[in-house]
Amino acid sequence: MVRKSLLAIFVIPALVNASTLDVGMIGHYTFEGSANDIGNSGNNLQVNGSSQFISTGHNGGQALRTNGDRSVFSSGGGYIVANFMQNIARPAATFNFWTRNEQTGSPYAPAHSQEAYLEIGYGDAPPYINISANALGDSGQIGVGYQLMNGQWSGNISSVINWGDWKMITLTVTSGEYVAYLNGVEFDRRALDGSLFPSSNVRFGSHTWWSGGGSSSRMDIEWDDMRIYDRALSSTEVSNLYTTESVPEPSSLSLLALGGAVVALRRRR
Repeated sequence: MVRKSLLAIFVIPALVNASTLDVGMIGHYTFEGSANDIGNSGNNLQVNGSSQFISTGHNGGQALRTNGDRSVFSSGGGYIVANFMQNIARPAATFNFWTRNEQTGSPYAPAHSQEAYLEIGYGDAPPYINISANALGDSGQIGVGYQLMNGQWSGNISSVINWGDWKMITLTVTSGEYVAYLNGVEFDRRALDGSLFPSSNVRFGSHTWWSGGGSSSRMDIEWDDMRIYDRALSSTEVSNLYTTESVPEPSSLSLLALGGAVVALRRRR
C-alpha cells in the first residue's frame, strides 16, 4: 500500500498532464535561456525591449524578466510578442502563464496602473481584449477589458492580487465568449461578438494606448511556464493545470530516491 501511494505521488500528476493538457498545445515556454518553444514547433516568442533571464523562476529554474520603462506612451520597455498567432485561423485559443511583478511602492505604483499582462487584437479589426493590472496601494487588481465589433468598450476588475506572488493567469477564447481565470479559478466570463484570430497583435506586458498614439510597457514583470493552445481549455483542465504546475516536477534525484525507497520496502516485505 505504501509503495502504491509513493508511486501515485508522481504518476497521477503525470497522467493528468499527459491525458489532455498537451492536446492542442502549439507553444510551451519555460524561458530557460530563450523564449523558444520547448516542443520545437518553431512557434517561438519574440522579446522586445529591455529584458533578462533570471535564476529565480517559478518552481525553480529560470524565468524571463521584462523591464518596464514606467512611461505612458513609449515602446522602450520590455515585452513579449507571439507573432505566429497571425497565422492561426482557428476560432479558439488558450493563453496560460505564470507571472509576478516587482515589489510595489511609491515609485512603482504609477508604473503598474492600467498595464496589460496579455493583449490581443489591438491594431486589428475589433473585437479587442486585454487582461490588465491596476495599482491599488501595495496590492493590485486584475481585470479584463474588451471592445466589441460595434465599438462598445467595457471593462471588469474582478480579483485582488499581490504583486510579488507567482500567480497563474489563464484566458480561453472562442468566437462566442472569453473566460478568464486566476490560479485556476474563473473570475470573469463575457460574450464576444466575433473571432479574435488570426491576430497580428498578441503580446504580453504591453498595452496600446490609442489616445497617445503608441504603446506602453510600464511594468517590471517576470514570466514563466507559458503555454498557448489552439483550443479553449475546459474549466476542469485549467484547474488541473494549476494543480499540476503548482508542484515542482520531480527531479532525477528525487525519482532515484523514490526508486530506492520502493526497493527497500520490497525487501522488507
